Amino acid sequence: MLSAIGRPAAWALAATTAAAGLLAFTATPAAASVSGYYQQSATTVSNSVAKTARAECDNGWELMDAGAATTGASGDVVLDDVFADQSLDYATATGMELGGTATNWSVTSHITCALPSPGQEWVWEESAYDTLPYKSVRAECPGTKTVLGNGYTIRGGGGDVHVYAAEPDGGATTAATEVTVSAANAAGTARNWSVNAFLICADPLPGQRVVAVTSASNTGSKGVLASCGLIGTVLATGSTVAVDGPVGEIVVKDDYVSTEYTGWSYATNATGTATPWTITTYAFCVDA
Repeated sequence: MLSAIGRPAAWALAATTAAAGLLAFTATPAAASVSGYYQQSATTVSNSVAKTARAECDNGWELMDAGAATTGASGDVVLDDVFADQSLDYATATGMELGGTATNWSVTSHITCALPSPGQEWVWEESAYDTLPYKSVRAECPGTKTVLGNGYTIRGGGGDVHVYAAEPDGGATTAATEVTVSAANAAGTARNWSVNAFLICADPLPGQRVVAVTSASNTGSKGVLASCGLIGTVLATGSTVAVDGPVGEIVVKDDYVSTEYTGWSYATNATGTATPWTITTYAFCVDA
């Protein structure tokens, strides 16, 4: 199934690669001062095996942010990879089962793309590769460059490890220049593993800032939307997420730019913990 509305003249399909094949593609356009801005997504088939979705930017456009979402088997599936490729041509989203489930589920790769911004580049940092139960890694933009978007991956986790936070610096009047990604060994695997942080950086853009919105603190599964402002006046180049609560017990289900001016994240209380927790969505914003 394919749908496209008002896309740039030159466009290519966002391909889904998965254990069981190919299912759906969607694209959402927007007029933008970040020239050629649009959103793209690709979704796998729904079954009960690990799988990867791949979404591609059009030829000549470059990736600004990698996001992902899972559908089905809530709390039993972790986002193992929300990977922004160094080529800036595509991103992948990989879902893996946390302990195994017979419930069918799918994963979607969500991306934002635009014509290249001045100084646009890819940054990658990796944590230590060992058996420690918790670890974090910080990726920083070089020089005076700022964050357009981000991604993260787990190496060696096998579904037992998941990211619970990818926290940027910056604020309501300040652009982000770094993101710290934190992950937990939720299932107690004895394998070595690491967490990776990816940034897409560029020269500063007008009105660049970070909008953060935090949910209420309670024990229920929850999501929160972060808005950059009025439609037509702002753009969300990227989005990310952080959970504050019992580490390893809350699973991030959604983390992506949901409209041209909003970011969305959702997390599930996977263990039924009675400890209250919050989720924060961070939107990387620019003036339109």
